Amino acid sequence: MIMPLKFIDREFELDILTKEYSKKGFTFTIIYGRRRVGKTELVRHFINGKKAIYFQCDKRGVRANIESMRKVCSRFFDDVEPSLASLNEIFHYIIKRKEYEKIVFIIDEFPYLIQQDGALTSELQRIIDTFLIHEDMYLIILGSSIGMMKDELLSEKSPLYGRRTSQLEIRPFGFRNLIEWFPQINPKRLVKIYGAFGGMPFYLQFINQKENFFKNLERTVFNKSHVLYPEGEFVIRSELSQVSSYMKILQAIASGASKVVDIAVKSGIKASDLPHYLDRLRALDIIHRERPILGRSKKSKKSLYFLSDNFLQFWFRYVLPYGSMIEIGNLDPIFDDLKRSYDTFLGRVFEQISREYLMLANKMKIEPIKFTRLGSQWGKIPGMPKGRNEYEIDHIAIDMNEKSLIIAESKWQNNVNPVSMEKRLNDLVKVVPELSRWKTVHLIGFARSFRKTRKDLSIHTVDLKTIHSTFKSSLKSKKEI
Repeated sequence: MIMPLKFIDREFELDILTKEYSKKGFTFTIIYGRRRVGKTELVRHFINGKKAIYFQCDKRGVRANIESMRKVCSRFFDDVEPSLASLNEIFHYIIKRKEYEKIVFIIDEFPYLIQQDGALTSELQRIIDTFLIHEDMYLIILGSSIGMMKDELLSEKSPLYGRRTSQLEIRPFGFRNLIEWFPQINPKRLVKIYGAFGGMPFYLQFINQKENFFKNLERTVFNKSHVLYPEGEFVIRSELSQVSSYMKILQAIASGASKVVDIAVKSGIKASDLPHYLDRLRALDIIHRERPILGRSKKSKKSLYFLSDNFLQFWFRYVLPYGSMIEIGNLDPIFDDLKRSYDTFLGRVFEQISREYLMLANKMKIEPIKFTRLGSQWGKIPGMPKGRNEYEIDHIAIDMNEKSLIIAESKWQNNVNPVSMEKRLNDLVKVVPELSRWKTVHLIGFARSFRKTRKDLSIHTVDLKTIHSTFKSSLKSKKEI
């Protein structure tokens, strides 16, 4: 069952496109993002009611695509199909046939063309510089190959560098957007869905709200005939060669390895060889690197690596290792594993949700300080014996102007004792030099739920119900505006 694909939460992107369209003369936007994140749906929504030519490239080669492009253009102008053999001739034809009103020309999946002919970016640069720059046209180029879009269109080495007037990276939805997508699903179940399916619109459309969480998994990612079952490998193969090495690294990270030395052990790849792979995965936004926010150490041994997408994290943790069992339909071991470990897995997901809440609260001026930086902190406590000297703080928010900090902890647990959480964070403030030097320190605790206790605590508690209601009210306010 496929639910209707919803169009939500792209107000910022639509506003950028609208502003570019309203400018006089030539404008050029590059849109990129992972396949199935909703780029095409965005531009289709944008061009509604406008004079626009939309063309999606394929892998048949440049000549075949130019022939298809001229057919699309001639149909748009209700014209006899012209004899056009190049991108240059296509643009000349559009400019000659268009009327006074601004026209939008969209080329989707442009990387398919430059894979066949790398000189096309130089040709497009000459087209822009020689005559498009003087015309009233809005050119939009889209691409799902993030590596190629960055290298061939966005980098300083690209012939098109300096020609675009804007660029948009389309990213998956956050947890707040899932509330808008699934308004009837309760918060706890929604966190489970977010942990497994992430925020990709294409993935979310397969969720049946009438089925429980396990049934949705059984019908989709744990079903060998479903499109989501091979999706993790498909994402990697669409961007990278040497797939085997990258898959080992991603499986290692998904299983809990975050330090280079641990990733090396679990993947079987030498630690000295890992930077090449990790840098490439970071450039494609498949993984991200975190460093302690206080001190900003650039030492590689202080870096931690995590998958950037919840679906890929879930796929490499629960789908890839059980591929043989999924093939024969033996799902019992997978669900046994999920029942044992999924709450632990969701700990990292709940940290993401807590951080999303902090960002929104900062924007809405809910929290005690207006912070400008947000991250995590970890390290060693001076003077403590080895084995007891390491600490980790989930969230640190900094207000440099007021010399103030927010220190926050997230626990995906019920009935959390806020007194214990407050004591742990206060104890860290006393013994960690990076924390004790600040003028003011505010404490926040996040949990699925908290036990009732005395009201004179210095820690501000935020449970899942509060997060959900805050996100929901912000969506309501957005609609009223």
